[in-house]
Formats: sequence, structure tokens, C-alpha cells
Amino acid sequence: MILLVDSAVLVLKQLQQMLDQMNDQEYSKKLRLLNENTIGKHVRHILELYECLVTGTPQQSVNYDKRERNTALEEDVLFALAKIAEIKEAVLLMEDKPLTLWAAFHQDKDLMHKIDSSVFRELAYNIEHSIHHMAIIKMALLVDFPLVQTAEEFGIAPSTIKYQQQCVR
Repeated sequence: MILLVDSAVLVLKQLQQMLDQMNDQEYSKKLRLLNENTIGKHVRHILELYECLVTGTPQQSVNYDKRERNTALEEDVLFALAKIAEIKEAVLLMEDKPLTLWAAFHQDKDLMHKIDSSVFRELAYNIEHSIHHMAIIKMALLVDFPLVQTAEEFGIAPSTIKYQQQCVR
């Protein structure tokens, strides 16, 4: 399963490369395309889900609904870059083992679902979730910050990349 860990690290590196080209004002600018949200809010959301997995793994329990929502992650590029580095280190040490996912799928947050999962299943979820948000970020970059360069595969699912390559042949 080392490839799964490598995939997570690759996605985080892509975020790093993007952030290396942005300043705090760009990162935290409310954008019309994002319904007055910011690129920083999307990055914060991505990082906090990874953080939930990292901190929940030792207890074999993860609850994404209880993430911190640290506004510094959405406003401060250097802080976000430091968090990415921290998460990458933790991901590289991950081993698969069972864990319990706690999730609220109703407005009544007291009603929690207990779901059997595993560290690598949740890591796979985080990768997919990150790519989804990165696709949204990429649209905003193209419209509002066209000078920010991203990897060609930024925000594109690996299965889509493979399919597109097959179509070209």
C-alpha cells in the first residue's frame, strides 16, 4: 500500500507548489467564483481532514465533523505550508489498521453513525476529497490568479488521467 501513501504525499506536494506562488492577500481573497469563499478555506478544509486522520489514528477513531476549523490555515500561507509539511511526515509513517469512523449524516449532530473503516481507506478518502477541492481551486486560479502555475494533474483524478491518456492513443 505504499503507493497510496505516495499518492497522498503527491497531492500534498501539489498544494505546496501552488501555495509557494501565493501571498496571504491572494490566498484569503474572497472570490466571486467561489461564492465569496477563498482558496484558503478550501485548503484549510483539505488539511483539517488529513489532520483528523493523523490525530485519530492512534486512538483508532476518526471524526471529521469535529475538525478544528483553524482560520490561520485559511489566511496564512506560511502556516498552511508548515501544516502540509507536518501532515506529509505523518502520512509517510502511516500503516494500515482498523479504525472507527464517526459521522453525522443528519442535521441532528447528536445522531452519530459508527462505521468500520481502516487507516488506508480513510487515506484514500482524503486523497479523493483533496482532488475534488483542488479541482475547485484550479478553476478559481484560472479565473482570478492565472499566473499561479499548477501541475498538469492538479485537481484531476488518476482514473480520469488514465482515461484521457487512453483516448489520445
